[in-house]
Amino acid sequence: MGNLRTFGGYAGIYMGAAYAVAIVIFLVVLDYPNMVDPADKVGLLARSGGMIWASNLLLYVAFSPVLVVFTLAVFDLVQDAVALSRLGRAMGLIWAGLLIASGLIANAAIGPITALLATDEAAAIALWSATDAVANGLGGGAGEVAGGLMTALFSLAGARSGAFPRVLAWLGFVVGALGLISALPGLGDIGALFGLAQIPWFIWVGIMLIWS
Repeated sequence: MGNLRTFGGYAGIYMGAAYAVAIVIFLVVLDYPNMVDPADKVGLLARSGGMIWASNLLLYVAFSPVLVVFTLAVFDLVQDAVALSRLGRAMGLIWAGLLIASGLIANAAIGPITALLATDEAAAIALWSATDAVANGLGGGAGEVAGGLMTALFSLAGARSGAFPRVLAWLGFVVGALGLISALPGLGDIGALFGLAQIPWFIWVGIMLIWS
């Protein structure tokens, strides 16, 4: 299982880096959160569709199979805590399926929305609203439940099996709790904290997998 852990380690580092790059793109380059008018978001899609497509590919479509490798590698590391590790593996695989669906739906909608914008702006906005709701829901916009559970369960398994240092286990538990809390009404913005806090968790676990 050495190769699996090595690949899983690099997968963890990739995912942490992908989060960091995506944050820069959406917050700094595109300034996406400050666009509250759907017409502005559709206009951004028309102007920067290529960058948004690449970002979705980086953070959702490519991220998903990498997450599968990471999930299986972490399971191999912490499987002495049998029940927790199995539950963590299941949630990681579910999360990977949700993410790839979210990214593919979002990218598939870019072309039709952009084409429709040239002739019927209202229809383009309606199509964007519908597809964005689906893609956002699958991708964790309604709460990072799957990712939060995977992180918390693997961290608890790592602590119980002795595979994780105590600080890393506590970090993962906090990250997982943030993901679950983000599903509560009015607390969706905590999902951003979940993403930020998961960057060091991914990278730290990735390094541990490589060393193991």
